Amino acid sequence: MRKIIVLFFALCAVFSACRKDLSSSSWDAHEITPLIHSSMSIEDLMGSDLAQKNNDNSVSVVYKQLMYSANTDSMLRFRDTTFTYGASLSTLILTDDSVVHPITLGSIARGQGFLGAIILASQGNMVSFPALNNISSSNIAIDGGAFFETMDVQSGFMDITIRNGLKVDITTLDFLLSNQVGLSTIVSGSFPPIPAGTSQLMSFVLDGKTINSKMLGKITTLNTAASPGTVLVDTNNAVTTVIKIRDLKPKTATAFFPDQDVFNETQGIMLGTGGKMMLSDMTVKEGTVNVEFFSSINDTIFFSYKIPSASIGGVPFQIDTFVPPAPIGEKVSLIYSYPFKGYHLNMRGFGIENQLNVDLNQNGHLDADTVNTIVQQLVGKIKSKNQMVTLALGDTFYVNAGLHGIVPSYVLGYVADQTMKVGPSTVGMSVFDKYQSGSLKMEDLNVSLEVKNGFGVKLKVDAQNISGHNSKTGKTVVLTNAETSAPIMLDKALDPFVNGDITYSTKLISLNKSNSNIKDFMEIFPNQLNYQMTAQLNPDLPSIPYQTVLATPPNFVYSATGLEATMNVEIPLSLMADSLLLADTMDFSLAKSDQSERLNSAKFTLITENGFPFSTNISIYMLDASMQKMDSLFVNGLVAAGTVAQEGGEWKVTEKTMSTIVFEVPAGKIENLFNTKKLLVLADFNTAQPKTDFAKIYSDYAIDFKLSGDFDFKVKLK
Repeated sequence: MRKIIVLFFALCAVFSACRKDLSSSSWDAHEITPLIHSSMSIEDLMGSDLAQKNNDNSVSVVYKQLMYSANTDSMLRFRDTTFTYGASLSTLILTDDSVVHPITLGSIARGQGFLGAIILASQGNMVSFPALNNISSSNIAIDGGAFFETMDVQSGFMDITIRNGLKVDITTLDFLLSNQVGLSTIVSGSFPPIPAGTSQLMSFVLDGKTINSKMLGKITTLNTAASPGTVLVDTNNAVTTVIKIRDLKPKTATAFFPDQDVFNETQGIMLGTGGKMMLSDMTVKEGTVNVEFFSSINDTIFFSYKIPSASIGGVPFQIDTFVPPAPIGEKVSLIYSYPFKGYHLNMRGFGIENQLNVDLNQNGHLDADTVNTIVQQLVGKIKSKNQMVTLALGDTFYVNAGLHGIVPSYVLGYVADQTMKVGPSTVGMSVFDKYQSGSLKMEDLNVSLEVKNGFGVKLKVDAQNISGHNSKTGKTVVLTNAETSAPIMLDKALDPFVNGDITYSTKLISLNKSNSNIKDFMEIFPNQLNYQMTAQLNPDLPSIPYQTVLATPPNFVYSATGLEATMNVEIPLSLMADSLLLADTMDFSLAKSDQSERLNSAKFTLITENGFPFSTNISIYMLDASMQKMDSLFVNGLVAAGTVAQEGGEWKVTEKTMSTIVFEVPAGKIENLFNTKKLLVLADFNTAQPKTDFAKIYSDYAIDFKLSGDFDFKVKLK
């Protein structure tokens, strides 16, 4: 109908185009202009997307209305995962280190008065040594500055080894080690006898000690046995002290720390989906990995976050970054987000290759493999080699990492015990949106409800309510049909990995006059389709062992496919119309010309030759910007129906009928035309055959138009 009315309003172009460019004072001008000569078929009137030619050359309206479409997002909703790990530097260690200091016989002798002078004078001679008692050494400066500056020790050990390089046995040796500043004692102890040429080791616990790099060692008491005869005197022979600090875990230390992992944590994380799903594989369509870092450590932390279970092209997901040193007494925080699109997730947990014997998915089984579970790993390192830094066990590093907004494009596994609830919902049916009032009887119609399952999962669909509603008349008809009233069972689709393409499982329910009230449903001209349904996945299917899921996953889901419900409508145009009123609006804009000319009035003549079996009364109204009527352009212009007669039991148009519509646009309406923003077109249809019979519409039916205009101008010289 819109295309017919567009022809009526070619006058819009005429009003703008029929201006004169004349140089005279003022006069009236009169012009008669042919405007349009055209012919339109049923395809032109309805649009080729709706009109379909049948074998007998008659025409049907073919319309498809998608009621509902659900994809992976509707079925699989993954909760965001969070891998939270907080750690202090509880594993922080310092490199083991040693300080070696010899005390020679000569240095001992120099502190022993007369006896010492005899020893020094006997250098190189064979003499017999008497027992030596109460010998002590001077302070021995021990410098650990190449190792550390200071440390408060939480735990650790100091090993002191005494090597007896003298020719006599040491019977008593008391040793003291203290910090040079303040002379606070670090360790002290008495060694057991140390025969000549042997060593003796004593270990001291350093827990709770404070140690500085500048230390003083001292042998407070040294007693020896007499020599077993004469021995060669060599003043270079020594008692050697070896001090080794090992297994140190400092509370706080300013030191050269070795490169080390300060934490290394691996966890299996379950991706919660709800229901009793057991998923073994998934490909991600959308999602991110979000990582938050918080650190109070006064050193750079090199951070690695890995998801070995996630990969693209065989390359696992891994983030390698760092957190800069925190100022003393403060902390730093960083937040990163990384795209996760396209990653394939192996959701089988740690995998049998790791030989784990734990219940990863908490299903009562000790699993070497599992489902719904990915593996995540956090590794934090310090790399302070060749740098003196201050670190403390109380310094902390906190990580919040996880998957956010995960939408799969593909999943594999077992999907069960899940119900999708749909509606109540409404979709528009545009094919009837021009209907206003009156009746149109349809001789027959073919309607089907098509339900397609693109999931690799069996479905039970329960269509609880399907109804048509006309919002203009308030009429509603609930569809009644035995098949739609019962649950609709759908087999699972076929995986493209099996036959190269997804093959939908389809259920087609035919709705006709015999098995439903579809004719009543359609004859109210519904512009809204209401529905409510539920879809149950793998209905009444017993649970299966997870080992079976891993060996032969029974279900798959692709995001590009899903559940679809469509109403297919085919209405053969065999009609009986009685005061069928259709309405349409169209945009309208007419620019004013300048004052050099003025359109006084216009008269239009429309001549039609109608080859359709229905008459039409057409009225056109001018609407303002608020959609209110301002005036009519013309009212009840009659286009008579074509001449009809019965041929072979069918009513057909045998001859076109000519009609003439003349309408004037006087001066009073010209101004309204310039203010018009939309046109309202009302068309009232009545079929020409008897009201008890139907008439088909054939593809060769057409209506011819001839439109001319008679324009009266006032032309004025500028």
